[in-house]
Amino acid sequence: MSELDAEREHVMAEAERRARSQGRGDVADYLRLRAMNDAARKIGIDWLIETFTRAAGEANRRGANINIELMYGARESHRFIVGASTMVGTRFVLRAGIKTLTIEAGYPRAPADGFIRGGGLALANITHFGDKRASQRLMLVQREHDAPQWFIVEDDNATLKLRTPFAEADIARHLVHFARVS
Repeated sequence: MSELDAEREHVMAEAERRARSQGRGDVADYLRLRAMNDAARKIGIDWLIETFTRAAGEANRRGANINIELMYGARESHRFIVGASTMVGTRFVLRAGIKTLTIEAGYPRAPADGFIRGGGLALANITHFGDKRASQRLMLVQREHDAPQWFIVEDDNATLKLRTPFAEADIARHLVHFARVS
């Protein structure tokens, strides 16, 4: 955890404590829910990026030539648009020759950024440059009493439908399509 993240957690915990001591249970409950959702977002986004990283590394050990680009210092500063909302998060790029596979994952940070339709915690785009059909959008969903999980999203800009859960096997399929690795 970075110093900035630790300081933010400290400030949020202090704000929740002050709200409770002032009898503002509604504010304290909101701040606690926000902290829980932020933790779930971090877990989900970290899983996605780390699993792609591990899979690309394994493919390289089997002979693929995949270059991995992620600036850890700028991990939380990438902005991308989904519909009318702005997501803030991570951009992770894999390159194999002229082929590019980009993974963007984030969520709205400020009220001006908008919101995620369908009640998701975060969104991710997996983009195969030059091959739109292979690209996917994912939504991080927190089910009651379960760990957060990514789902493949079908989005026709009028309706939003969650399809199947997104798993490590899906990452392997993206890499096979992207770099022809097995």
